[in-house]
Amino acid sequence: MKRVNSIRAVLWAVTVLLSATGALAQCLWPPSYYKCPVAEAPGRPRPEGVVVRVQPRYSVTQEAAGRPTWLLRDDRDGSDDYNTRRIRVAYARQLSEDWLAFGQVRRDWGMDEFKLHDLYATYAGWDFADVTVGQMITPFDRVFPTSDVKLPLAERAVPVRLLVPGRDIGLLLHERDCAHGFGWYAGAFLGDGPNELRAGGGLMTTARAEWLVTDDLGFGLFWANNEDVNVSLYQKFLKKNGKAYAYQDLYDTRSVDEQTWGVDALYRQGRTTAYAGYLRKSLDADGGDDIHADGWYIHVAHPLRCCGEGKLELVAGYEEFDANDTVTDQLDARFTTVGLNYHIKGCAQQVRLNYIARDEKRDDVSNNTWLIEYDYLFK
Repeated sequence: MKRVNSIRAVLWAVTVLLSATGALAQCLWPPSYYKCPVAEAPGRPRPEGVVVRVQPRYSVTQEAAGRPTWLLRDDRDGSDDYNTRRIRVAYARQLSEDWLAFGQVRRDWGMDEFKLHDLYATYAGWDFADVTVGQMITPFDRVFPTSDVKLPLAERAVPVRLLVPGRDIGLLLHERDCAHGFGWYAGAFLGDGPNELRAGGGLMTTARAEWLVTDDLGFGLFWANNEDVNVSLYQKFLKKNGKAYAYQDLYDTRSVDEQTWGVDALYRQGRTTAYAGYLRKSLDADGGDDIHADGWYIHVAHPLRCCGEGKLELVAGYEEFDANDTVTDQLDARFTTVGLNYHIKGCAQQVRLNYIARDEKRDDVSNNTWLIEYDYLFK
């Protein structure tokens, strides 16, 4: 814990001591999803000052005993009520032509207090690459480092939420060649898992490459290796469902290595935008059999011409997830989502209505969900 506090103090000192003003030399890349900028990765331009995001929602899920939890309140018994899904308070400052500082605290559902979410500084003075250091989203699948208010559906795809490495403290090199549409990220992190902020885990390395073929078509390839894992999004998911496949004791003793890779794509045709991706995670442990989990998704959005130009948007998505490809159980599932978004003020103020149908491949339960959510960003 002392190690973590020291890292926080150094990062905060960096943001305070540098006081000049200016703007980072950055390009807008990849293209926008409708009116909403896609990228939220470390080092990307952000509006200066304080930005507050509030997301209240009301959801109704069919009552059924023995339902699996996908790490969402909407999946759980007794959740058919109002929830403040997320409150985020962020502060960004362009300290000079080459420096950007960013910090964010959060209070998500079930939390009693605000906790640190992101705290990093980016330096863009090198010709070779920009460098970001601090607590941040690790570069991975395209929709993971994108704010959910800027995505078509109210929730990120299940394979993305459960298989990505998460946030961590570390150092990230990144660069984009706007003229040719190429970009890359490479980083090393403490490997303590999503928002755990604890020292003692093995080193996690990640890499991502992006290629924007045209203004309307982009591809991404990503990979991560996380050694001696104690906590991960996948581990939390297994534990919540009581099905750790005999791996929980190995996680507790940091005997599990996780390797994750995948591909993703962004495509636009006229007014229609589509996201798609495939992710696969492999677990290697001393004293345990290897486990492989994977999943894929496609999300589509199309703004309608009625109700004000572009304000009403039709959305749909399909996903499949397999928590362990050596067995078929309740954690092998398909997810179908249909809904509408009404953009009151772009993505800064919108209302979402989603219907999520969940189909478990074994021991299927009635756990479909209606949800309505209001997203509001202000500064």
